[in-house]
Amino acid sequence: MINVNVGVLGHVDSGKTSLCRCLSEVLSTCALDKHRQSQERGITIDLGFSSFYLKRRRSQRGAQESDSHSEEVKTGDILNGKRCDEERGDGEVTTGEGSAGPLNCSPPEEETLQVCLVDCPGHHSLLNCIIMGAEITDMVLLLIDITKGIQKQTVECLVLCEVLQRDIVVVLNKIDLVPPEQRKTRVNLMKDKIELVFRSKPGLRNLKWYVVGLSADSKRAAQVTATGDALTSTPPTDSHAHHVRGSDCGASASPPRSENVRQLINLLKEVIRVPARRGNRPRAGGGGSGSGDEDEDEGEGQPRNHPDEFYFLYDHTFDVKGKGRVYTGTVIRGTITKNTTVSILPMKEKGKVKAIQSFKQTVDEGTQGNRLSLLICNDHIRSTGKKTERGVIVTEFSNISHFTTFICRVKLVQYYGRSVNSGELLSCVIGFSTSPCYGYFFRPINNHKTTGGENPSQHNNTNKKKKFDPKGNYLLINQLTYKQEKENKEEEEEEEEEEEKKKKKTSTDNLNSNEYNTKDIENKNPTSDEDIFFLVMLKKKIHCYTKEKCIFIKNEENLNCRICLHGIIEDIVDHGYPQQKAPFIVGKKPTLHDFPRFNSFKLLTQKRKVGQIERIQDNHTVICKNMFQCSTQVTPYMRQQVCLVHAGHKNDVSDVHVRYVGVVTAPFAKNGKFIAHFEDDLSSVKENYKSFLLLINYYKDALTKRKVFL
Repeated sequence: MINVNVGVLGHVDSGKTSLCRCLSEVLSTCALDKHRQSQERGITIDLGFSSFYLKRRRSQRGAQESDSHSEEVKTGDILNGKRCDEERGDGEVTTGEGSAGPLNCSPPEEETLQVCLVDCPGHHSLLNCIIMGAEITDMVLLLIDITKGIQKQTVECLVLCEVLQRDIVVVLNKIDLVPPEQRKTRVNLMKDKIELVFRSKPGLRNLKWYVVGLSADSKRAAQVTATGDALTSTPPTDSHAHHVRGSDCGASASPPRSENVRQLINLLKEVIRVPARRGNRPRAGGGGSGSGDEDEDEGEGQPRNHPDEFYFLYDHTFDVKGKGRVYTGTVIRGTITKNTTVSILPMKEKGKVKAIQSFKQTVDEGTQGNRLSLLICNDHIRSTGKKTERGVIVTEFSNISHFTTFICRVKLVQYYGRSVNSGELLSCVIGFSTSPCYGYFFRPINNHKTTGGENPSQHNNTNKKKKFDPKGNYLLINQLTYKQEKENKEEEEEEEEEEEKKKKKTSTDNLNSNEYNTKDIENKNPTSDEDIFFLVMLKKKIHCYTKEKCIFIKNEENLNCRICLHGIIEDIVDHGYPQQKAPFIVGKKPTLHDFPRFNSFKLLTQKRKVGQIERIQDNHTVICKNMFQCSTQVTPYMRQQVCLVHAGHKNDVSDVHVRYVGVVTAPFAKNGKFIAHFEDDLSSVKENYKSFLLLINYYKDALTKRKVFL
């Protein structure tokens, strides 16, 4: 049996829990709003877990023929390249996929899928909980109330799917509230809006998405046992699961009021991809058209799935008298077996696993992606009574990091619609941990020493993802802004024409064939979006591994989307060091030089000094003034590069045309003047030297305030 975690997301009151009630066969932790406060408030306030079972034909694609087979389509039509049921109209299936593959006539082999439904809250104040639930899923059911359309939390759920790269089944719920004569028109209108959203946003274009309309308003209390502890009940067998599933279409204890739920189940059979487990590639469903070049669930650089690297996120705990404490959660990585000694974090307790269950069924081991209940026995745990709802369980000698400062590679979320400043207060979610934080953006420095005889094309490098170097030099970014894609081709053509005119004009103004525009080099070799790093300071310590996903939130009520950044943890700074007693002050720069690995790390800001030419002594030597106040200030800049530029850039020296490049050779007199030597002949500017300026570019380390010359 293969476990697949499916998140149920959507705006508050969109019918998420009702759909879970229709689909669920085995109820687990906090399922169907079991929490007392959820029942009092009438909304989901915590993650709820339940499951149901699907039997389908196993996909027969091998490594070499992964693109050439799909399940035989016996009934129904092909709509946009995918199968949809014969039941049409209100529940018609729309998909954002390509064409279906050829039919597979091989003998059927059935596989059983255990679909774990993760019922997430929808209220805007529970965004952290929504993110935690979405991170442990393999696929998402996104519910939309067809009477209200796309709402605020719907957008944030779409952003989560984009960030986590999850396939989406958009469920248009409550179609029974639409008059029958308007139902088909309303459903088609919503499908068009959803298709527009997926096509208009670059981050959503690569996702596989499907749309189905239904009404989830059915109780299955007679078919499902709703009570019982996680380690005391018996799960249904495969035959019983099949019997329960078959009862959806026939008679039941209470007449079902749901519509098209059966079609959703059939769609899930077709589109659910078996996620990567133990290094295997994801496998599409029976009728799926998944290609062989699909990305694996484990990202680049992810640690291998090995028993010694067991990583378990638990979301609920409860005590069993005389036996120990039960931790229910999801295996993120690795394998767990009975009698294994584990560490329970953040309590820093150790215990032995005495029993393992998955949806009330006793199992011998748990692997990546499984939903488990672990009974852990330890005399110290029973006596202390310490308890926390969410945390991490790892093996006894795990190398998991415990830190407050880390460096991640980040991207700005397009839906956020604003810029993010360095030093701005945010909230960080990593796994089941959350903490207030702030940080500083930086990128690798494209350090090109400019000399008169160089050719700009020599600096063109391929845009590759650059690995973070704790001893490297990086340029501080004060503000991270999303670069909107140009959708109007006419505007692009007009801008290209203007750029060509500017180039022609500058070429006629050039006094020397060796001069070039430094901005041209920057445009030819831009910094990739994947090369933006983020130095993050958390308010409280958390436990995590490198290469884990981190999501950042801006908690403001007036934002349409509060998810602003997402990234992957590249390096951890203070693992193994005690937490500093200094208070958490937003905007305070860290002292990374206290950590030996970061002794040479520099976070630089670019600076310039501007001076004027007092006179030209000969064709290669000039005397500069008004750059320094005294001769002692000249000393740190000896043998440093000085650029000769046109005086028209006096008000804005960020973009200049470098005419000549020389070096500072010696101070002159005692009033801050200095002598600069140039290799090139300056006879062409000798008569009009007052029309030129001298620039010295240097950097200042934002962490130590020291000058740096590169």
